[in-house]
Amino acid sequence: MENHVLELLIRYIEPHKDPLQSPNDYDLDVHSFCILSHAAFEEFVEDVTLYSVDKIETEFNSINRKFSYATLCLLHFDEHQKKIAEENNWPSAFNDYLSQRIAARKSELSKYATQENHGIDIKYLRKLLQPIGIEVPRNPHELSALSRLKTIRGAYAHSYARRRDSISPEDADNIVCDVLEMVRRIKNKALNMSYYLL
Repeated sequence: MENHVLELLIRYIEPHKDPLQSPNDYDLDVHSFCILSHAAFEEFVEDVTLYSVDKIETEFNSINRKFSYATLCLLHFDEHQKKIAEENNWPSAFNDYLSQRIAARKSELSKYATQENHGIDIKYLRKLLQPIGIEVPRNPHELSALSRLKTIRGAYAHSYARRRDSISPEDADNIVCDVLEMVRRIKNKALNMSYYLL
């Protein structure tokens, strides 16, 4: 993803470093850069979610039955409850139940990530990240960049490019780099999630 954003930067922003260029010279490229970067970030966060739910399920179903903060969050953001009639069946039933619930939650969250997610707005990030134990970003600078990128993409995508505010190549570069830094931290949290033996 980082290489893809760098390729977009080279293709759409680098040619417009001349401060004498007018917005007519760079508007289409700058908006293309923002829209394509937004799409890359959206897909990447969805992929992080899919990776994480797969890892949660794999670790829990391993011989050592590992559990993580992400596993706890995945089960917490769920409203199902298990009732077991016989107490002596509890240990095996409980593990079977947890395994089935993890599989069901993985399926639900995977479906949301691949079919129902509509962007990288904070409300969508919350639906994708909290169930896998990753805190939604709170840095005001990054949230501002995220909001600006969403606004640029939304205004362009939903107005069919009729009305768009001009944004400089430098501003677009800064906005995308700020969101990229936020997404890198999300990736690192997913990759470094600790799993513990039950």
